[in-house]
Amino acid sequence: MPIGVTPEQSQLSEAVGKFASRYAPVDKTRADFDPLAAGERPPWWDELVAHGFHAVHLPEDVGGQGGGLVDLACVIEAAATALLPGPLLATVTAGAVALLADPNATCEALLTDLAQGATAAVILPQRSEFVATADGADWRLSGVSEPTLGACSAQSLIVAARCHDGEVRWFVVDTNAATVAVDAQRGTDLTTDVGILRLDGHPVRTQLIGIDPQRAESLVVSLVSCAAAGSIRWCVNAVTAHLRTREQFGKVIGTFQALQHRAAMLLVNSELAMAAAWDAVRAADEPLEQHQLATAAAAIMAVAPAPDLVLDALTMFGAIGFTWEHDLHLYWRRAISLSASVGT
Repeated sequence: MPIGVTPEQSQLSEAVGKFASRYAPVDKTRADFDPLAAGERPPWWDELVAHGFHAVHLPEDVGGQGGGLVDLACVIEAAATALLPGPLLATVTAGAVALLADPNATCEALLTDLAQGATAAVILPQRSEFVATADGADWRLSGVSEPTLGACSAQSLIVAARCHDGEVRWFVVDTNAATVAVDAQRGTDLTTDVGILRLDGHPVRTQLIGIDPQRAESLVVSLVSCAAAGSIRWCVNAVTAHLRTREQFGKVIGTFQALQHRAAMLLVNSELAMAAAWDAVRAADEPLEQHQLATAAAAIMAVAPAPDLVLDALTMFGAIGFTWEHDLHLYWRRAISLSASVGT
Protein backbone atom coordinates (compact mmCIF):
# COMPACT_ATOMS: atom_id res chain seq x y z
CA MET A 1 0.00 0.00 0.00
CA PRO A 2 1.18 3.60 -0.54
CA ILE A 3 2.17 6.03 2.23
CA GLY A 4 -1.17 7.84 2.29
CA VAL A 5 -3.55 6.42 4.89
CA THR A 6 -6.49 8.83 4.58
CA PRO A 7 -8.86 9.22 1.62
CA GLU A 8 -7.54 12.74 1.02
CA GLN A 9 -3.94 11.52 0.94
CA SER A 10 -4.86 8.69 -1.43
CA GLN A 11 -6.51 11.22 -3.74
CA LEU A 12 -3.41 13.41 -3.56
CA SER A 13 -1.16 10.50 -4.53
CA GLU A 14 -3.49 9.58 -7.37
CA ALA A 15 -3.48 13.18 -8.64
CA VAL A 16 0.33 13.26 -8.70
CA GLY A 17 0.39 9.98 -10.62
CA LYS A 18 -2.08 11.29 -13.18
CA PHE A 19 -0.07 14.50 -13.56
CA ALA A 20 3.10 12.51 -14.20
CA SER A 21 1.45 10.25 -16.76
CA ARG A 22 0.11 13.28 -18.63
CA TYR A 23 3.09 15.63 -18.54
CA ALA A 24 6.11 13.39 -17.96
CA PRO A 25 5.69 9.92 -19.46
CA VAL A 26 8.95 7.99 -19.46
CA ASP A 27 9.45 8.32 -23.23
CA LYS A 28 9.47 12.11 -22.90
CA THR A 29 11.82 11.89 -19.93
CA ARG A 30 14.27 9.83 -21.98
CA ALA A 31 14.42 12.65 -24.54
CA ASP A 32 15.30 15.20 -21.84
CA PHE A 33 18.27 13.55 -20.13
CA ASP A 34 20.79 16.19 -21.21
CA PRO A 35 18.68 19.24 -20.26
CA LEU A 36 17.83 17.64 -16.92
CA ALA A 37 21.51 16.96 -16.15
CA ALA A 38 22.32 20.58 -16.98
CA GLY A 39 19.80 21.76 -14.40
CA GLU A 40 17.10 23.00 -16.75
CA ARG A 41 13.65 22.92 -15.25
CA PRO A 42 11.26 20.50 -16.94
CA PRO A 43 8.91 22.19 -19.42
CA TRP A 44 5.92 21.25 -17.24
CA TRP A 45 7.25 22.83 -14.03
CA ASP A 46 4.81 25.76 -14.19
CA GLU A 47 1.90 23.32 -14.50
CA LEU A 48 3.14 21.41 -11.45
CA VAL A 49 3.35 24.68 -9.52
CA ALA A 50 -0.17 25.59 -10.63
CA HIS A 51 -1.40 22.30 -9.18
CA GLY A 52 0.35 23.11 -5.88
CA PHE A 53 2.09 19.74 -5.52
CA HIS A 54 5.39 21.46 -4.68
CA ALA A 55 3.88 23.41 -1.80
CA VAL A 56 1.49 21.03 -0.03
CA HIS A 57 3.59 21.33 3.15
CA LEU A 58 4.12 25.10 3.10
CA PRO A 59 1.96 27.42 5.23
CA GLU A 60 -0.96 29.15 3.60
CA ASP A 61 0.31 32.59 4.68
CA VAL A 62 3.28 32.25 2.30
CA GLY A 63 1.21 30.81 -0.55
CA GLY A 64 1.39 27.10 0.30
CA GLN A 65 -1.35 24.53 0.73
CA GLY A 66 -1.10 24.29 4.52
CA GLY A 67 -0.66 20.52 4.66
CA GLY A 68 1.71 18.41 6.73
CA LEU A 69 4.81 16.36 6.11
CA VAL A 70 2.85 13.15 5.58
CA ASP A 71 0.98 14.92 2.78
CA LEU A 72 4.35 15.86 1.31
CA ALA A 73 5.50 12.26 1.69
CA CYS A 74 2.52 11.17 -0.44
CA VAL A 75 3.60 13.56 -3.19
CA ILE A 76 7.22 12.38 -3.07
CA GLU A 77 6.31 8.69 -3.07
CA ALA A 78 3.82 9.04 -5.93
CA ALA A 79 6.26 11.13 -7.97
CA ALA A 80 8.98 8.52 -7.46
CA THR A 81 6.64 5.70 -8.43
CA ALA A 82 5.93 7.56 -11.68
CA LEU A 83 9.64 8.44 -12.19
CA LEU A 84 8.79 12.15 -12.31
CA PRO A 85 12.09 13.84 -13.28
CA GLY A 86 13.56 17.15 -12.20
CA PRO A 87 14.11 19.06 -8.97
CA LEU A 88 10.88 18.28 -7.07
CA LEU A 89 12.46 16.20 -4.29
CA ALA A 90 15.30 18.66 -3.71
CA THR A 91 12.96 21.65 -3.73
CA VAL A 92 10.33 20.32 -1.35
CA THR A 93 13.08 19.08 0.97
CA ALA A 94 14.55 22.59 1.07
CA GLY A 95 11.16 23.96 2.02
CA ALA A 96 10.76 21.39 4.78
CA VAL A 97 14.19 22.25 6.22
CA ALA A 98 13.45 25.97 6.02
CA LEU A 99 10.32 25.39 8.11
CA LEU A 100 12.60 24.23 10.94
CA ALA A 101 14.01 27.77 11.21
CA ASP A 102 12.78 30.50 13.52
CA PRO A 103 10.50 32.96 11.70
CA ASN A 104 12.35 35.92 10.22
CA ALA A 105 12.36 37.96 7.02
CA THR A 106 14.84 35.65 5.29
CA CYS A 107 12.81 32.54 6.07
CA GLU A 108 9.54 34.13 4.99
CA ALA A 109 11.04 35.39 1.72
CA LEU A 110 12.50 31.96 0.92
CA LEU A 111 9.26 30.14 1.68
CA THR A 112 7.30 32.63 -0.41
CA ASP A 113 9.65 32.13 -3.35
CA LEU A 114 9.34 28.35 -3.02
CA ALA A 115 5.55 28.56 -2.91
CA GLN A 116 5.65 30.60 -6.11
CA GLY A 117 7.68 27.92 -7.88
CA ALA A 118 11.34 28.70 -7.21
CA THR A 119 13.67 25.71 -7.05
CA ALA A 120 16.07 24.96 -4.21
CA ALA A 121 18.23 22.34 -2.53
CA VAL A 122 19.83 21.70 0.87
CA ILE A 123 23.49 21.10 1.66
CA LEU A 124 23.87 19.58 5.12
CA PRO A 125 26.96 20.13 7.29
CA GLN A 126 27.68 16.40 7.04
CA ARG A 127 27.89 16.76 3.24
CA SER A 128 30.12 19.81 2.93
CA GLU A 129 33.21 21.60 4.18
CA PHE A 130 31.97 25.20 4.23
CA VAL A 131 33.45 27.68 6.67
CA ALA A 132 31.68 30.91 7.65
CA THR A 133 33.78 33.93 8.59
CA ALA A 134 32.23 37.10 10.04
CA ASP A 135 32.78 40.24 7.94
CA GLY A 136 31.09 43.10 9.73
CA ALA A 137 27.34 42.65 9.37
CA ASP A 138 27.90 40.07 6.65
CA TRP A 139 29.46 36.64 6.44
CA ARG A 140 31.82 35.13 3.91
CA LEU A 141 31.49 31.49 2.94
CA SER A 142 34.28 29.33 1.57
CA GLY A 143 34.44 25.63 0.83
CA VAL A 144 33.22 22.83 -1.39
CA SER A 145 30.20 20.57 -1.10
CA GLU A 146 29.86 16.90 -1.93
CA PRO A 147 27.80 16.07 -5.03
CA THR A 148 24.28 17.29 -4.27
CA LEU A 149 21.04 16.32 -5.97
CA GLY A 150 19.29 19.33 -7.47
CA ALA A 151 22.18 21.75 -6.98
CA CYS A 152 22.38 22.72 -10.67
CA SER A 153 18.68 23.46 -11.03
CA ALA A 154 18.39 25.26 -7.68
CA GLN A 155 17.80 28.99 -7.69
CA SER A 156 18.57 29.05 -3.97
CA LEU A 157 20.69 26.75 -1.83
CA ILE A 158 20.29 26.32 1.91
CA VAL A 159 23.92 25.91 2.96
CA ALA A 160 25.18 24.85 6.38
CA ALA A 161 28.59 26.25 7.30
CA ARG A 162 30.73 25.98 10.40
CA CYS A 163 32.11 29.02 12.14
CA HIS A 164 35.60 29.00 13.61
CA ASP A 165 34.12 28.26 17.03
CA GLY A 166 32.44 25.12 15.63
CA GLU A 167 28.90 26.53 15.57
CA VAL A 168 26.80 25.58 12.53
CA ARG A 169 25.02 28.43 10.79
CA TRP A 170 22.58 28.19 7.89
CA PHE A 171 22.64 30.57 4.95
CA VAL A 172 20.52 31.08 1.85
CA VAL A 173 22.80 31.31 -1.18
CA ASP A 174 21.57 32.80 -4.45
CA THR A 175 23.04 30.59 -7.17
CA ASN A 176 22.86 33.46 -9.68
CA ALA A 177 25.45 35.46 -7.74
CA ALA A 178 28.76 36.05 -9.53
CA THR A 179 30.75 34.53 -6.65
CA VAL A 180 28.80 31.25 -6.69
CA ALA A 181 29.96 28.31 -8.81
CA VAL A 182 27.99 25.09 -9.25
CA ASP A 183 29.80 22.40 -11.24
CA ALA A 184 27.49 19.97 -12.98
CA GLN A 185 28.38 16.31 -12.50
CA ARG A 186 27.55 13.21 -14.50
CA GLY A 187 25.06 11.65 -12.12
CA THR A 188 23.94 8.05 -11.86
CA ASP A 189 20.26 9.08 -11.94
CA LEU A 190 19.62 10.33 -15.47
CA THR A 191 16.44 12.13 -14.42
CA THR A 192 17.93 14.46 -11.80
CA ASP A 193 20.80 16.92 -11.90
CA VAL A 194 23.80 16.65 -9.58
CA GLY A 195 26.19 19.48 -8.78
CA ILE A 196 29.07 20.51 -6.55
CA LEU A 197 28.89 23.95 -4.95
CA ARG A 198 32.12 25.92 -4.71
CA LEU A 199 32.40 29.14 -2.71
CA ASP A 200 35.46 31.28 -2.16
CA GLY A 201 34.75 34.20 0.12
CA HIS A 202 31.14 34.48 -1.06
CA PRO A 203 29.46 37.38 0.81
CA VAL A 204 26.06 36.63 2.36
CA ARG A 205 23.87 37.95 5.18
CA THR A 206 20.67 35.97 4.61
CA GLN A 207 20.60 33.53 7.52
CA LEU A 208 18.12 30.94 8.72
CA ILE A 209 18.20 30.86 12.51
CA GLY A 210 17.39 27.97 14.82
CA ILE A 211 17.78 24.93 12.55
CA ASP A 212 19.06 21.89 14.45
CA PRO A 213 21.57 20.08 12.16
CA GLN A 214 20.55 16.67 13.51
CA ARG A 215 16.86 17.39 12.98
CA ALA A 216 17.61 18.66 9.47
CA GLU A 217 19.56 15.52 8.62
CA SER A 218 16.77 13.30 9.93
CA LEU A 219 14.21 15.22 7.90
CA VAL A 220 16.25 14.95 4.70
CA VAL A 221 16.74 11.19 5.10
CA SER A 222 13.05 10.74 5.94
CA LEU A 223 11.98 12.37 2.68
CA VAL A 224 14.58 10.49 0.65
CA SER A 225 13.21 7.26 2.10
CA CYS A 226 9.78 8.15 0.70
CA ALA A 227 11.27 8.44 -2.78
CA ALA A 228 13.11 5.15 -2.35
CA ALA A 229 9.90 3.45 -1.20
CA GLY A 230 8.12 4.77 -4.29
CA SER A 231 10.76 3.29 -6.58
CA ILE A 232 10.43 -0.09 -4.87
CA ARG A 233 6.63 0.03 -5.16
CA TRP A 234 6.91 0.55 -8.93
CA CYS A 235 9.05 -2.59 -9.10
CA VAL A 236 6.38 -4.61 -7.31
CA ASN A 237 3.71 -3.41 -9.73
CA ALA A 238 5.89 -3.99 -12.79
CA VAL A 239 7.01 -7.46 -11.69
CA THR A 240 3.47 -8.53 -10.85
CA ALA A 241 2.19 -7.47 -14.26
CA HIS A 242 5.08 -9.26 -15.97
CA LEU A 243 4.65 -12.53 -14.08
CA ARG A 244 0.95 -12.57 -14.89
CA THR A 245 1.45 -12.25 -18.65
CA ARG A 246 4.87 -13.66 -19.58
CA GLU A 247 4.82 -17.29 -20.74
CA GLN A 248 7.68 -19.78 -20.67
CA PHE A 249 7.55 -23.50 -21.45
CA GLY A 250 3.89 -23.08 -22.29
CA LYS A 251 2.95 -21.64 -18.88
CA VAL A 252 2.56 -18.21 -17.36
CA ILE A 253 5.77 -17.75 -15.35
CA GLY A 254 3.79 -16.48 -12.38
CA THR A 255 2.79 -20.09 -11.77
CA PHE A 256 6.41 -21.06 -11.06
CA GLN A 257 6.86 -21.40 -7.31
CA ALA A 258 10.38 -19.96 -7.24
CA LEU A 259 9.21 -16.73 -8.90
CA GLN A 260 6.15 -16.60 -6.66
CA HIS A 261 8.38 -16.68 -3.59
CA ARG A 262 10.72 -14.01 -4.92
CA ALA A 263 7.84 -11.75 -5.90
CA ALA A 264 6.27 -12.25 -2.49
CA MET A 265 9.50 -11.23 -0.75
CA LEU A 266 9.76 -8.16 -2.97
CA LEU A 267 6.24 -7.21 -1.89
CA VAL A 268 7.10 -7.80 1.78
CA ASN A 269 10.21 -5.63 1.51
CA SER A 270 8.24 -2.95 -0.31
CA GLU A 271 5.67 -2.84 2.47
CA LEU A 272 8.40 -2.66 5.10
CA ALA A 273 10.07 0.21 3.22
CA MET A 274 6.79 2.07 2.90
CA ALA A 275 5.93 1.64 6.57
CA ALA A 276 9.38 2.76 7.69
CA ALA A 277 9.26 5.83 5.44
CA TRP A 278 5.81 6.77 6.76
CA ASP A 279 6.98 6.36 10.35
CA ALA A 280 10.09 8.50 9.76
CA VAL A 281 8.03 11.38 8.36
CA ARG A 282 5.37 11.03 11.06
CA ALA A 283 8.06 11.15 13.75
CA ALA A 284 9.25 14.58 12.60
CA ASP A 285 6.88 16.15 15.15
CA GLU A 286 8.24 14.03 17.99
CA PRO A 287 11.37 14.53 20.15
CA LEU A 288 14.63 14.45 18.23
CA GLU A 289 15.73 11.07 19.63
CA GLN A 290 12.50 9.43 18.42
CA HIS A 291 12.82 11.06 15.01
CA GLN A 292 16.40 9.85 14.69
CA LEU A 293 15.37 6.32 15.61
CA ALA A 294 12.56 6.28 13.04
CA THR A 295 14.86 7.81 10.42
CA ALA A 296 17.50 5.18 11.04
CA ALA A 297 14.87 2.49 10.48
CA ALA A 298 13.83 4.15 7.22
CA ALA A 299 17.44 4.34 6.08
CA ILE A 300 17.89 0.63 6.78
CA MET A 301 14.52 -0.56 5.46
CA ALA A 302 13.98 1.77 2.48
CA VAL A 303 17.02 3.74 1.34
CA ALA A 304 19.88 1.27 1.74
CA PRO A 305 18.19 -1.85 0.30
CA ALA A 306 16.49 -0.07 -2.62
CA PRO A 307 19.25 -0.74 -5.22
CA ASP A 308 19.33 -4.47 -4.42
CA LEU A 309 15.53 -4.72 -4.41
CA VAL A 310 15.36 -3.12 -7.85
CA LEU A 311 18.02 -5.57 -8.96
CA ASP A 312 15.86 -8.44 -7.66
CA ALA A 313 13.04 -7.12 -9.82
CA LEU A 314 15.36 -6.91 -12.81
CA THR A 315 16.34 -10.56 -12.56
CA MET A 316 12.67 -11.60 -12.47
CA PHE A 317 12.26 -9.94 -15.86
CA GLY A 318 14.95 -12.24 -17.23
CA ALA A 319 16.62 -11.19 -20.47
CA ILE A 320 14.04 -8.42 -20.94
CA GLY A 321 15.17 -6.73 -17.73
CA PHE A 322 18.80 -6.76 -18.75
CA THR A 323 18.24 -4.47 -21.75
CA TRP A 324 19.18 -0.86 -21.00
CA GLU A 325 16.08 0.26 -22.86
CA HIS A 326 13.84 -1.19 -20.14
CA ASP A 327 12.42 1.46 -17.80
CA LEU A 328 13.54 -0.59 -14.82
CA HIS A 329 17.12 0.61 -15.34
CA LEU A 330 16.05 4.20 -14.77
CA TYR A 331 14.53 3.17 -11.43
CA TRP A 332 17.70 1.23 -10.61
CA ARG A 333 19.81 4.31 -11.28
CA ARG A 334 17.53 6.44 -9.14
CA ALA A 335 17.67 3.95 -6.26
CA ILE A 336 21.47 3.99 -6.36
CA SER A 337 21.54 7.79 -6.49
CA LEU A 338 19.11 8.19 -3.59
CA SER A 339 21.10 5.76 -1.48
CA ALA A 340 24.35 7.59 -2.18
CA SER A 341 22.80 10.99 -1.52
CA VAL A 342 22.37 10.34 2.22
CA GLY A 343 25.91 9.08 2.81
CA THR A 344 27.01 5.98 4.65
